[in-house]
Amino acid sequence: METLSTLRSKTKENYYPHQAEVISFDKVTSADIEWLWPNRIPLGTLTLIAGDPGVGKSFLTLYLAARASTGGPWPDTSENPASSIEDRESSIENRECGSVLIINTEDSPPRIMRPRLMASNAKLSKIRLIPFVWHRDDNGNEYTDQLNILTDLSALERAISEIYDLKLIIIDPLIAFFGQYDTRNDAYVRNILGPLKKLAAKYNVAVVGVMHLNKGSSTNAIYRTMGSLAFSSSARSIWLVSSMPNSSGSPRRLFIPVKNNMLEKPSALAFEIKDNRIVFEKDPVNVPAELM
Repeated sequence: METLSTLRSKTKENYYPHQAEVISFDKVTSADIEWLWPNRIPLGTLTLIAGDPGVGKSFLTLYLAARASTGGPWPDTSENPASSIEDRESSIENRECGSVLIINTEDSPPRIMRPRLMASNAKLSKIRLIPFVWHRDDNGNEYTDQLNILTDLSALERAISEIYDLKLIIIDPLIAFFGQYDTRNDAYVRNILGPLKKLAAKYNVAVVGVMHLNKGSSTNAIYRTMGSLAFSSSARSIWLVSSMPNSSGSPRRLFIPVKNNMLEKPSALAFEIKDNRIVFEKDPVNVPAELM
C-alpha cells in the first residue's frame, strides 16, 4: 500500500487531474457594497420582488427602471423628485444614472409599459426590452422564441455587454424564462440561477426577478415564493409587495423586506398607484412580512 508521502510525491498531472484554486484572505481586497437603490437593491446580484397577482409588482419594477434611467431620486432619500422632464434633464449630470434591460413578454410595450414609464418621467432612451431571441433551425431558417435563461445565456450576455452603462435587469416574471425546466426542483433552479448571478457580478448590475406567491399557509414569507426554495436561497435580497392587512379594497400597498444578506433588515415602505405611476409615502412603516 502506498504511503501518504509516496502519493504526495507523484506529479499533480498524474495523480491530481483537477486542481482547486485556493486563495488566502490576506490577498483579498475589501470592497464596499454598491447599490442600485441604497440599502434596498444591491448591484451585482439577484433580488426578488414577490407578491400576489394585482398588487403592483410590475408597476414597481417599471418605477425602478424609471429611477435608474435618471439616477434617482429614491423615495427614502431627502432629494425631491424632478417636477418635469426639463428639471430632470438639467440635474441628470449630478446623478448616477444608467441603462435598464427589461425581459418581459406578458405586458404590452406600447399599451402598458411605455405609458407607465412615461408617467414616472423615465428617460426612455436608457430603457431597452428583449421581446424575443432569434434562432436558426437545422435548415438555416430563422425564427423567434421567448428567451430561455439557460439555453440563451450567451445571447443575454451579448446584450448586456453591448450596453456600456447597464445598471438594472428586470425579469418579469422570472419563472416564465426557465423554458421546460421544473422550477420546483432545487438542482434545476440553482443550475439556471447560478450563471445568471455570475453575469450580474461580472457586469455589476442589479438583477430583479418578479415572483408570484404560492398558496401555502407558512407564516414565514420566505417560504411562500412560488417554485423551489432555491429561488429564495439564491437571492441576496427579497421584497414582498402586498396590500395593507385587513383593508380590503384599499389602494395602499406595502413594500416589505423579507430577506437581505447585505445589511441589517431595512424598513418597509408604503405606496399607492396614482395616475399610472407609483407614489411612495415619505415615512417608513412598521409591518413585518409575517403578517401578510
